Parts: sequence; C-alpha cells; structure tokens
Amino acid sequence: MRNRIIILNGPSSSGKSTLACTLQGLIREKLGDLYEIVSIDDFLKMSAQEAIYEDDVFEISPALSEAVSRALRNGRGVIVDHVITSGRIFDQLTAAFSGRRSALIRVTCPREVLLAREAARGNRCPGSAEASDAYLFPKDGYDLTVDTHAMSAAECAERIFRRVFPEAPESNMNGSEMTENRYSLPGAGFRGYRDGDYEAVCAFLIELNQTDRTHINWNWARFEWMMEHPEFDKSARSSIGLWWSGGKVIGAAIYDMYFGEAFCGVLPGFETLYPEILDYAYRELKDDSGLAVAINSENTAEINAVIRAGFAPTDQKETVMELSLDREFSSALPEGLRLREMDQVADRDALEWLFWQGFDHGDDRDAFERSRDRAAHVRKHFNRTLSLSAADPSGEPVSHGSLWFHPDTDYAYVEPVCTIPGLRGRGIASALLSEAFSRARALGAKKAYVISDLPFYEKLGFKKTLRCVFYRKK
Repeated sequence: MRNRIIILNGPSSSGKSTLACTLQGLIREKLGDLYEIVSIDDFLKMSAQEAIYEDDVFEISPALSEAVSRALRNGRGVIVDHVITSGRIFDQLTAAFSGRRSALIRVTCPREVLLAREAARGNRCPGSAEASDAYLFPKDGYDLTVDTHAMSAAECAERIFRRVFPEAPESNMNGSEMTENRYSLPGAGFRGYRDGDYEAVCAFLIELNQTDRTHINWNWARFEWMMEHPEFDKSARSSIGLWWSGGKVIGAAIYDMYFGEAFCGVLPGFETLYPEILDYAYRELKDDSGLAVAINSENTAEINAVIRAGFAPTDQKETVMELSLDREFSSALPEGLRLREMDQVADRDALEWLFWQGFDHGDDRDAFERSRDRAAHVRKHFNRTLSLSAADPSGEPVSHGSLWFHPDTDYAYVEPVCTIPGLRGRGIASALLSEAFSRARALGAKKAYVISDLPFYEKLGFKKTLRCVFYRKK
C-alpha cells in the first residue's frame, strides 16, 4: 500500500469535499488502496449564523492531526480536506506526518463561483469563502493547483492521481467505479463507503435481520445510532467495506465506533463472500492489537469461517435480550416529573448533557463542553415519539429512554437508557421505556431488542436470547 498524505487545501466552498471523495474512489479503483478522508468538517460545526475563525480551527487542529496520525499508524494513506489559514495550523498538521511522503494540492475556483456555491449551500456563514480564500496558507509552494470550475471533479482527481502516483502503471487505468470480480462471487462489486450509501446500508441490515435474527446485534438502528455517536471515528467512514449486486448492498464490513472491532455480514445466497469480507475487515479495520468480530454462538458457519481465518475465541461476549410487546405496559412517572418527547437533533444540547451525567462522566459542565463533538448531527429515521425523557419542574431532562423503529421491520431497538445518579432507583427509566413500548407496539413492533445483560431489563420482562462471542486475530 502506498501510504501517502494528500492535502487538499482551499477556501470554503471550493469543492474539496467532492474532490476528496472522487479522488478516494479513483485511488481504490486504480491501485486497490483504501485512503481515509480526514475533513475539517468532521471537527467543526458549520452554520450560516456563526463564522469560523482561525482560533476555532487551531483549537480542533490537534484532534484533526491525531486522526491523520491514527490512519497512518493503521497502515493507511490519507486525504486531508482542509482550510489552512495560518502557519501554526499548517505546522501542526505537517508535524503529524513528519518524514512521510506527502503532496500539497491547492484547490481553487473563480471568486464569483465561490460566492455562488457558498450561497447555494446554505450552511456557511456569508463571507466565509471569500475570507478563507484571502487568508489561505501557504500562498505558494504547492505541488499542484486544480480549478474545480474549469475541470470536473473527476478530471481534477485524475490530475492529482498522476502527480501523486507517477509510478502507477497505465495498464491499471481502465477500471470501473467498483472493483469487479475481485472477490469469489462473479458479478459482485466492491467499494468503500460514501455518504450517499447510508440508506443502502440500512436497507442491507434490515434485510439481513428480516427472517434470521442471528445478526440482530447488528441492526439498522445500531448503525444509525453509532454513526452520530460522539465516540464514533467519522474520519474513517470510507473504510467501511460494501459489496454490491443488483444495485443493493449484499455484504458489509463495518468497524464498531473505531478500528479494532468490526461486524462482517452477508445476505443469504451470497455466503461465499463471507471469507473475503472477513479478510477485508482484518486488513483494513484492525488496530495495533488486531481485530475482533462478534459471532453468534449458534452460527456454526461463521464460527468455522473465522477460525479458518486465524481468529480465536476470547472471554469478551455480547448478550442480546428480547421482549415480546404483546401485552399492555404501565408507564406512570413519579410525582413531580413530566413526560417530554426529545428530538435528538433539535434537543441535542439538553440530551447530551443528560447522557454525560447519566453515563457517569460527572457533573462538571465545563468538562462536558470541552469534550463535545460540534459537528452537525443527522438522524434520518429518527422518531421523536419514541424518544422520551422525564423532565423536572424546570423542564430539565433527568432520565431518558429511546426506542428505534423502522416501518420495514417488526421490532424496536433500545438505545440509549440512562438516569442522573441522584434519581436512580425510583422507576423513572422503567416508566419511560414502558410508555415507549406501548407506542412502538401501536406502530407495528412485535418485539424489542437490547444489547445488555443487566438485571434492569430482566425486571422489565426481557429474556436473554442470543450470546455473541468475540473472536480475535492479532
């Protein structure tokens, strides 16, 4: 693998994000190498009402630089999508890959095009594009400059590829968008995850668990919850491996929050792909300690496959509990508390502060604010009527329980549930979940699943149904 660093530096709205994705696909297509995209947009909350200043970028620069370093440590090349406006930001970034082969690419377009793109996006503070263009650093010394107005993203990516990989043989330059027939099933195509693949992955996970629940520990709701979780490493999303056939995802290798643990799955009828998916996961999603995958203890085919691939069972386990929703549920809250529906996007600030306390991080508000991920969140299938909090007389949420339900399924998924320490043991979370169960049942859910083995859920009527064992390969 050619582990190089490609820095795309240009003003806001110059087309860097589109170019980064196009270049990533081109490298995968021509060289078979998977490059991570590390974007400034993953570390800053962009808004039409709030300007981003050099100090803001410098503040997140250590985290961005660490994401670059982490990708390199994991054996990957990196495409950095950045707006560098000072020498100190540039120096901090380049220190992360000192001694590595890198290319500095300036991404530009005419001023009037920048302004038009900024206005069309609607999520950038007016003037950001022009200001970042004026202060762009460095002013010269680039390996290549590409104009995203004069050329298409594909043409710009081709020019960058030729500059960065001059040794690439011409015979490898005629691939299609996906790597066809690379794997054991003829007609199956492969490529890394792109933002536009979100719905296809959800559809894959829904179909995977439609008739066979041996993979219910990895369902569409877990994927949606994880993709916006503060601990999820968004910089590596393109490392998620997807296998396609007939216009849909038929297999996937998905890292769990960060590298080192992964899910590998394949739809019925495409089982011959599983060893290849497992091999991809080990090569591309492992960390310094290797890779662990959770396998249902009753799935002998996958157990045999992971053992043949060199994985060994560990003491780490994951329990799935199931609750039938074929009965009525009592949902009375303690006196002084009221039920409040919470939108996980609109009410994000209040919810994240509750989660911080409810998951035992303490009650230091300043520490909470410093830890927060400010990137915009999206919950594409979220139903706020199933996201319930108990609020105190001031309206502050003190306990929360959420269910996730998709109309193409017959089950609800529990995530997350918590109560602030001072109010635990009063049945608040039980009442919230009971109300959510009644609402999910009315929507068509017949069962609820939770990944846990806590006695709290057994008291609600959940029964342990599946046990997954983690198999690890160093």
